[in-house]
This record gives sequence, structure tokens and C-alpha cells, in this order.
Amino acid sequence: MDRIASVSLTVALAVVCSGMGAAAQTNAAVASPAVVEYSRDPSMVLVHFRERLVALEDEDPGPSLTVYGDGRVAVHYPRYMKRAGEYTLQLDPEELGGLMRSLASRRLIEFDEPAVRQRKAEAARSRAQLFEVFDATTTEIELNLERYQPAAGARVLHNVHKRLSWHGLRADAKRYPELTELGDLAAAHRELRALLERPDLVRGP
Repeated sequence: MDRIASVSLTVALAVVCSGMGAAAQTNAAVASPAVVEYSRDPSMVLVHFRERLVALEDEDPGPSLTVYGDGRVAVHYPRYMKRAGEYTLQLDPEELGGLMRSLASRRLIEFDEPAVRQRKAEAARSRAQLFEVFDATTTEIELNLERYQPAAGARVLHNVHKRLSWHGLRADAKRYPELTELGDLAAAHRELRALLERPDLVRGP
């Protein structure tokens, strides 16, 4: 009986370990990071970000930044803002890679703007509007990638150009937490906004 019990236990452990191994492989596949490749050309725009202050009718509607392939960041503040002028910042290769991977992880490439707007409209109709969060800015983000694969086994995209524009993003992300795409877009906004506010910005072109 002891031998039978021992064999049964051994088989059971083997089955459990096999199942755990398969689960680990499955989880690893699900959690596999996106493949993100981009140009290192100093003249290539990888990211462009702007906060458009729609309340102002001005040809220079808000602060912006542009990230180039060599890690150079060009920052612009309009003349009517406290930090008015042109600034630069240099990201090292590790910082640049981290930024690009982080933005890709926010699923910006997959963001389906018409579908999200439709779901937002449906969510708005299904609830009473008790308050209005005022946000008069329009967030604009552009991404350029040479190669993008969201996960292992997914279709590989080449020469990707994505442009996103959303008015009142911060308010909508707060009001509709079930729209996770807006939460991801708002997180990307915060990350790029942090670059605009870096203390090591250097004045000049």
C-alpha cells in the first residue's frame, strides 16, 4: 500500500508540476513585452506631443515637445506662458528606449479613437451627469515606429505612424474609468508632460 501511495503521489506531483510549467509558459507568453523598434536618425521625429489650449484663439495654441531619433528633445512654450521660449533636453539611449517602450505599453498604437468615442457616448447616456470636470485642453500625440509587435505571436507592423487627439482627456479618464484606453492615454500624457517640466531643460534651440 505504501508503494502504491508513493507511486500515486509521484504521478500527482508530476502532473501538478507539468501543469504549473504549462501555466508559467502561458503567462510568460501573455506577459511578453511588445517589440518596439525606431529610427536613430537625428532628424527623425519619434514622438510629438502638444497640449492645445482651445480657449485661446492663437496661432501658437499651447506647449509642445518633439523627441528625435538621437534622443534630443525640443520643447516649446508659447510667448504668453511663464516659461516662454525654446528649450532642449538630451535623453541617453536607455532613457529614450524606456520612453518608447513605455508609450507602446500604453497601447497607443492599438487605440481605436472612433470606437472609444462611441463607448464614451454610450457610457454618458447610461448615467446621470452629476458634475462637470472642466478641462479645456486637447491632447495631441504622434508616434513613429519602424517596427511594432504588441505581443509574441501577434502581427508585426512596419513603418507605423499613429496620431491621437482627444479633447478633455484628463476629465474623461477620471469620469469614465471603465474606458481603460483613456486611462492609458492619460498616463502617456502625464509621462510626456513630465518631460515638458524637467528641471534640466536647457534654454535655446
